[in-house]
Amino acid sequence: MTEKSSSNNASPARTSYAWRHRADLPGAPSKLDRAAQAAPRFADAPERKQGRGSTMVKADKPHPAPRPAPFLALGADRAAFNARWSREAANAAPEELDRQARREAFKAMRRTSKPVSRPRTAKRGQSR
Repeated sequence: MTEKSSSNNASPARTSYAWRHRADLPGAPSKLDRAAQAAPRFADAPERKQGRGSTMVKADKPHPAPRPAPFLALGADRAAFNARWSREAANAAPEELDRQARREAFKAMRRTSKPVSRPRTAKRGQSR
């Protein structure tokens, strides 16, 4: 191994005999040793160019923003609610007028019609 990593510089008192003499072991080097050899190839990866330099995705990405304190948000929240409420009321106005007209027609019909009740001849507790 030619390059020394931070794990290779550990104090000899804290490492095992096998770790200190791993280069002398038979067989292929471990994956950890091979990873240390490949590290320089990936060191310059963040410094590569960003492609064509498109910022569309970054610009369209939603960014979380902290909400204002309640006493600061009341005005904006009230204005937004009032705008939605008036828009909904304007859309529902024809239906509400029709409902009012039907209600008044029903009340007039009830005032002019005779009651539908019939007289009772016998009470429940009485025998016939």
